[in-house]
Amino acid sequence: MVDPLTALAAANTAYRTITTFINNGREISDCAKQLSTWFNAYSDIENAQKSAESPSMVDNLFRKGSVEAIAANAVIAKKKLEEQERQLREMITLRYGVQTYKEMMQMRIELREKRKLLVYKKQKVVKALIDTVIVVLFIVATLGLGWVVLLMVSNRG
Repeated sequence: MVDPLTALAAANTAYRTITTFINNGREISDCAKQLSTWFNAYSDIENAQKSAESPSMVDNLFRKGSVEAIAANAVIAKKKLEEQERQLREMITLRYGVQTYKEMMQMRIELREKRKLLVYKKQKVVKALIDTVIVVLFIVATLGLGWVVLLMVSNRG
């Protein structure tokens, strides 16, 4: 999972570049890479927020503080990006027209869907695997400790 503050930093850099390009009269196509970066960062922040809202059992047991911090950072970052999105919408519709903004939003939807399939699904599988390994190791350690205690008790008797 991408840290929300890291994603926000990437989004801020992309946002500054986009606004500079638009203010300097560049074509919207010149902003495509930065728009893609901004959209991906927004998507990463949304994903971080969703993950923090429904943490796994291992997250609840061992990473409680970090889950809460990720959730708080994601909410703050999302609010910042919502403001940037409003400003981008205004700039793009004034400079390039409503149709260009609609096309841009369609591109955003497509990028989000690709990102869900390629990145977030993989992250979810890796996280589930790590959580499973942690639970199995905990069970093995507990059984091993119980076995050692049982041997110690039986040797005394």
